[in-house]
Amino acid sequence: MTITSIGYGDIVPASMLEVQACIAMMVVSSTVWAYVVGKACTTVMAMNPLGQESEQALDELNQSMKEQGIVGKLCDQLRDYMREVKVL
Repeated sequence: MTITSIGYGDIVPASMLEVQACIAMMVVSSTVWAYVVGKACTTVMAMNPLGQESEQALDELNQSMKEQGIVGKLCDQLRDYMREVKVL
């Protein structure tokens, strides 16, 4: 819990109220940290709009294959094709 600023356990809560406060701080801090990491990943992904378009096309292909009931080797071949023609 170093990143969430809770500590290493060298100072421990003495009462049940302190334990509950530490748990609440861990939950809040972890949630905030996950939000920050998620926003950073979103920002990095947005820097490559062509890559984002190709990922969206692959998602649409997967959805279409699921709706049409296409399974097995053909799915793999179609996904491989989409990855090969991807423009970076």
